[in-house]
Amino acid sequence: MRMSKSVSKMKITMYSKVQLPYGFGDLTPVLSEVAVREHYDFHYANYTKGLNEAYLKYGVDKKLMTILKNISKYPKEFRENGGGYINHSIFFQCLKPISSDLNEIPDSLQKLMVRDFGSVDEFINFFIGMGKRVFGSGWVWWCLESNGRTCIVTTKDQDTPYAQGLYPILGIDVWEHSYYLDYLGKRLTYLNEIFRIINWDFVIYRIKNKLNYNV
Repeated sequence: MRMSKSVSKMKITMYSKVQLPYGFGDLTPVLSEVAVREHYDFHYANYTKGLNEAYLKYGVDKKLMTILKNISKYPKEFRENGGGYINHSIFFQCLKPISSDLNEIPDSLQKLMVRDFGSVDEFINFFIGMGKRVFGSGWVWWCLESNGRTCIVTTKDQDTPYAQGLYPILGIDVWEHSYYLDYLGKRLTYLNEIFRIINWDFVIYRIKNKLNYNV
């Protein structure tokens, strides 16, 4: 697919990686410094570079979110690199250094989990189970639906929930590059451990940002 507009006549948005709100070594012992650095500086960087190259190649002047919501209308580079960019941008902000408070889930989020999944434990077990069952590479997401309810979905490769009309509030990478250096093939162990470093405040921020939700 080739876009026909002249690049020189258009304002093209260039994207950069989100700044990590922690150091590469601050997620230990759940994720090692080597694993986080490789994930951020190599994989995430390549998706960011590929996204910017796609904008220049095709002369697209739409914001990334518009593209992702209508991804079938755009070249595959946007699905692969635009999805990779936004997915990783969310993922890295969904994490925080391990703390002494056992990373308790805020009451407001617990209420959502109980409302939509029956209990906090059922939410966690369902989320982990969905992530474990992703065949090959992909993601597991907790998302807001248009009616304000929440759901857990998975996406393949670098597809995003936006294409399904959903708004992701928590996303965990289950590509091998996200966990293999630390857990080898033990994806289930990785998924269980990742709950020790989820940044629940960021999840709340994303809900408020989308719905001005009272949480």
